[in-house]
Amino acid sequence: ADAGTSNGVLAPAVDLANHDPAREEALAISASAEGAVEVTTLRALSRGDPVTFSYGPALADDFLLCQYGFVLGPGSPVAACEVDASDLVGRAERSAVEECVRLGLLRPGDRRGSPAAFQPIGDRLLEACFRLVTAGA
Repeated sequence: ADAGTSNGVLAPAVDLANHDPAREEALAISASAEGAVEVTTLRALSRGDPVTFSYGPALADDFLLCQYGFVLGPGSPVAACEVDASDLVGRAERSAVEECVRLGLLRPGDRRGSPAAFQPIGDRLLEACFRLVTAGA
């Protein structure tokens, strides 16, 4: 690659560093002509500090989920991943569904007590799924 050019590469062990959108320039990664990869932190680390860097600027949760298998979730400036929960809601007991809407675990829909079909991925949806699946069990 030309100097100043950025290329995607799979580098064993580098993928162990977690994504942190605030750390755009936290690591310098270089490769030698022989193929060795060197990772250098651009800030001092203390024992136990996590090694993080940004996987890219402003990555939305749906992209992170599909590409890397995780989401940043609520509070993320780019939280945008939703799933269609209508099948799960349709199979659950009506009282459990209404309780999840009342508790704010499911985003409300157009009709009172009924949830919207698409729900944001996150802790609230996981809690709602647990409640709906175990209701009446």
